[in-house]
Amino acid sequence: MKNNFANQLLAECKGKKVAIMGHKSADFDCIGSCVGMHLILKQNKIKSDILVENDLNAVFYNIADRITYYSQPKQNYDVCIMVDCPTFSQIPDNVVGAFTNAKTTYVIDHHITNSKYAKYNFVKQASSACEVIFDLFEDKIKLNPQLAQALYIGIYTDSGGFKYSNTTSHTYEVLAKLTKQKCAFDKLVHDCVDEVELTTFELTKTAFLSVEFYYNKQIAVSVIKKEDLDRLKVEHSGPKFMQSYLQNIKGVKIAICITERVKNEYNISLRTACDNINVSAIAQHFGGGGHIRASGLTLKGEYKKALNALVNECKKSIKGINN
Repeated sequence: MKNNFANQLLAECKGKKVAIMGHKSADFDCIGSCVGMHLILKQNKIKSDILVENDLNAVFYNIADRITYYSQPKQNYDVCIMVDCPTFSQIPDNVVGAFTNAKTTYVIDHHITNSKYAKYNFVKQASSACEVIFDLFEDKIKLNPQLAQALYIGIYTDSGGFKYSNTTSHTYEVLAKLTKQKCAFDKLVHDCVDEVELTTFELTKTAFLSVEFYYNKQIAVSVIKKEDLDRLKVEHSGPKFMQSYLQNIKGVKIAICITERVKNEYNISLRTACDNINVSAIAQHFGGGGHIRASGLTLKGEYKKALNALVNECKKSIKGINN
């Protein structure tokens, strides 16, 4: 099945207008997958455009040199390849038309909640979409430093620096192949993940000050409001490390990180360190999706109503494990 899917995709893209896209609130696995797919197509003499959200964070330019991102479709596309995006609702609003208007659509993903909304879908549980892409096309590419960097950073970040349970022996086998390339992977991680802009630091301070606890301190919530972003003149970055910090507080079973980039529209990240809580089920309840321990969703409307609905759904999950 794997080889059939890869062969079909490459054959379908030959001589066609191709777009590659990822999910809203892009992360490094999302953009790394887009860049990796773009480079793989290029090796197979296929041109493609990478379509992204408006105001993409400049940090993603550290993944690879000489990559162009477009926030608006350049043309009508014959083929659209969606990577690392579990549901149609998670496609960025500014580029969703490219997907719906494409003659043929493909999805490549690693989220167990993927709704298989494309014409052709390849979904496999793995550390990251970057790992899935490597497996799909390994025998059809020649690894080079640029491609290795793009796939490495997606695997590194989506596996939590190789410490999450989605890191398997196969993940390390893939990493062993990628790291044979002569790249400064330590510098890549520093530039993409560890380094913090001063405005991001201030935003993280604001997020920490916003933290509130619910349901006997088993649910922790941080929020960045639109006015916080405006005050700090931040358009596209968010607070760093909040999800992992909140979920590691003793007694906290679910961490909720909320960012309001557009007034009354909330991008929400759910995390848990508990083996018996499935935050992807909570996200799916609201039209989102992701992994058992890490998922995302978008809510709209008045903040308190949106938060109460989300917290109540989280309470149900916690009650379920306590009973």
